Amino acid sequence: MVVYTIGGNPMINLIDYVKANGNYVLEEKKMNEIDDMIFARISYMPFKYIDMCANETIESIATKMKDLEQAKYIWADDKPFLQELGKAKRYKDIAVTDYVEILDNSAEKQFAAITINLPKIKYISYRGTDSTLVGWKEDFNMSFMENVPSQIESVVYLNDVAKKYKEDFILGGHSKGGNLAVYAAVFCEDEIKPKIKKSEQAINACSDLVQEMGLEPTRRLPHAPQTCLSTYSNTLAADLQLDYYSEPG
Repeated sequence: MVVYTIGGNPMINLIDYVKANGNYVLEEKKMNEIDDMIFARISYMPFKYIDMCANETIESIATKMKDLEQAKYIWADDKPFLQELGKAKRYKDIAVTDYVEILDNSAEKQFAAITINLPKIKYISYRGTDSTLVGWKEDFNMSFMENVPSQIESVVYLNDVAKKYKEDFILGGHSKGGNLAVYAAVFCEDEIKPKIKKSEQAINACSDLVQEMGLEPTRRLPHAPQTCLSTYSNTLAADLQLDYYSEPG
């Protein structure tokens, strides 16, 4: 296990990491698991309360959200977290595009995603469960439904965005967002799969699992784990142990 420290002391949270490493751009200090976690979390920011232009940066988003009241954020430290990102050389100039957010009560769908434009590669960040009743209901629906609307939407988003850009992709997300990242990687169009990098082993493992279970491509992986997953991580395939899954009775 890698333990990240500041001055020999273990870091307490992501804000500590940003403060300690914010002066190093990604070309100077390679992206690691904590950066991966940071990019997965950015999709939780309250984009719907600002005027999102086609091409924003993390700095411009932080500026626009600076005066938003705390109640508009999902997590208690989201606001200071974003403001630290907006000041950090490592993150502030990174472009954020292709923002989509859907909250549909009748369809019981809660979905949001952004594309983070990293050097030579793009990171699709899928939001997990938010604080809405619809979001939590969709979570419960995952326990017995063949698929839920946000899973289908995650595939549509990846297919659309991947066709817009020539760069390769990293898929990531926290909690349900990790589930969506895995689902999209498995069920996206075949020609897009080679563009998903740092995940070939994971995608193959998932595809083998789909075949072994005799599932149709339109069906979801039953009971996919809602952990912090990203196809950037080479440990993803190990995380997807067969005993996480079972066909609904």
